[in-house]
Formats: sequence, C-alpha cells, structure tokens
Amino acid sequence: KEGDEGDQFYIIVGGKVTVSREGREIATLSRNQYFGEIALISDSPRTASVQSKSTCLLLSMTKHSFRTMFYDCPESLAEVELKILGKKTSL
Repeated sequence: KEGDEGDQFYIIVGGKVTVSREGREIATLSRNQYFGEIALISDSPRTASVQSKSTCLLLSMTKHSFRTMFYDCPESLAEVELKILGKKTSL
C-alpha cells in the first residue's frame, strides 16, 4: 500500500495487477513484470498501491534477500536503478 514500509519485492508469474498513486490508476502489470523494487532500493515508503485484477500467482523476495542479491551483482542493481528512473519520469 502506498506510504507503507517496503519489505518485499514481487514478480508476477500469472494474473494482472493495477498500480495506483493517490487513488488514480497509473499502470497495469502482468506476467513477468515486477513491483516493490523502488521502496527496497531507495529505503523509502512505497510509492504506489498495487491491487490484483484477477487471481494472481506472485513470487516474493524479502528485503534482505533482495539486497543480498544485488550486493553480489552490483551491475544488475545499476540496471534496475535506471529502470526506476525511467518509471519516475514517465509518471
């Protein structure tokens, strides 16, 4: 939920979710897309709320596991940070 502490990263295996900010729908995500990364990387509150549009299957990763993964592979973190910057400028 927007404003909550981020403690998980999610990858959508099946189904669809809507992303909203300040009560306004801004995106729909589906299979192979992900959410929750901004709060984990920036150590800030969630920037948006996500709600399922259908039955969903999600993979989740804890904040600790997420950070450990990027500690071992910093070039991947740079790639994700660039994607986040792109998301922020398009919103």
